[in-house]
Amino acid sequence: MAGLRAAVIRARIAFEATVQHALEVNSANLAKVFWLAYRQPVCNIISITGDAMAPTLNAPAAEGQATVERLLMRLLRAPLLRLQSTGWEDSRSVYAGDVVAFQSPVSSATRSLLVRRVAAIEGQELVADDPQNTSYVLPAGHCWVLADNPALAPPHVIDSRSFGPLPASLICGRIVYSGRPTDHGPVKNSYEATDADKLVLAIELDVDEMTSKGDDEVAH
Repeated sequence: MAGLRAAVIRARIAFEATVQHALEVNSANLAKVFWLAYRQPVCNIISITGDAMAPTLNAPAAEGQATVERLLMRLLRAPLLRLQSTGWEDSRSVYAGDVVAFQSPVSSATRSLLVRRVAAIEGQELVADDPQNTSYVLPAGHCWVLADNPALAPPHVIDSRSFGPLPASLICGRIVYSGRPTDHGPVKNSYEATDADKLVLAIELDVDEMTSKGDDEVAH
């Protein structure tokens, strides 16, 4: 049964990828697009250091401990920002409230991952704390991401307060589970994402692997 459910998840993701590219390739290549997407992994494990996302993730780091926490990331290819559920959950959907991993827009490194929570998405209005500053509506294809740690602010943490709206194209995936040898559990995301990720967690989660040490890509 688990194998069948895993196949259903992969087929759905592959179907969405095929629809996405339907106008870009000829019909003869659509089957190839489907097969390539079907074979792609659904999740990946990364690690997070630092206290930017404490207490949600890597909470001991906020107390000065040099800890690392492993995270299960649901891969999101060509993410779509959504204000609410459409009834048919696209496997690429991202909502306000989701914890996401993304390529840093300010790092000169070829690949530098950050993990932050989506506070607002395209079309939503950001209201400034200072009444002298004007409000700001997020442009299409962008979201506003913030660190969870309320004790940190720029320049001591990097988020949208530092680099502005984040292009959705930089998002790599949504963090769905966190694990340390002594503590592990699902990550609190939006209601829509939590519901959409239930089946993925049931298929992809290996607690023993999550709570062991691994040579992971590291996010901050």
